Amino acid sequence: MSREPTGLSRPAPPPDEVLSDDTAQLLGRWRNGDRAAFDAILRDALPWLTAHVDRRLGDRLRSHEELEDFVQDALVDFLTYGPGFEVRSRRLLYALLKRIVENVLRDKNDYYRAKRRTRSVERPLPSDSVLQLDPPRADVQSPSRELRKSEDEARVRMALELMDPEERQVLVMREWDQLTFAKIGAEIGVSEPAARMRSHRAMMRLSEIVHRMEEKGLADVLDTEPPR
Repeated sequence: MSREPTGLSRPAPPPDEVLSDDTAQLLGRWRNGDRAAFDAILRDALPWLTAHVDRRLGDRLRSHEELEDFVQDALVDFLTYGPGFEVRSRRLLYALLKRIVENVLRDKNDYYRAKRRTRSVERPLPSDSVLQLDPPRADVQSPSRELRKSEDEARVRMALELMDPEERQVLVMREWDQLTFAKIGAEIGVSEPAARMRSHRAMMRLSEIVHRMEEKGLADVLDTEPPR
């Protein structure tokens, strides 16, 4: 994807305010292929996210320009290959993107980004499979069985985005790559029984995140499961 100017000098809106803004509209236009909406999301989010990462983890990168490029690449990759989603406030969107960028930084081998891209190409989600990440609304009708199946898959992929990178790697090796526990153990430097136990714990964590997203919305996961 070609990189275009993103207006980095424009101040970001305060992330801690619940704004009545055009966030949901921009996300909808982005899902329908509107590049201008995609650029608007990046233009608004990038300055604040870059400053946030610089405060926390900037010493891992050589320069502000390198950090800025890293954050933009992480956002573009997630928005392009991650599951489609909808939120109604910029605050929640910023919180989600912050977790994504932090997890990319903490994924030492950049393991999941390549797997996410491959999964998106080989097993694309239907275009009408859009996760409602705000708290569930009582007036929403129950989806069809096929749409529900697609939404479940999308919710699992979103939950993987929010997991600790080391836990996530074990799950992806087991569930996506179909590796044996012996091979997983060899990859991550532990015994076969230890790899089996880690896989079990990671699956329990994934199930917990999926359940909480479905029952209470994304904010519950992000507020009570901060990055370690």
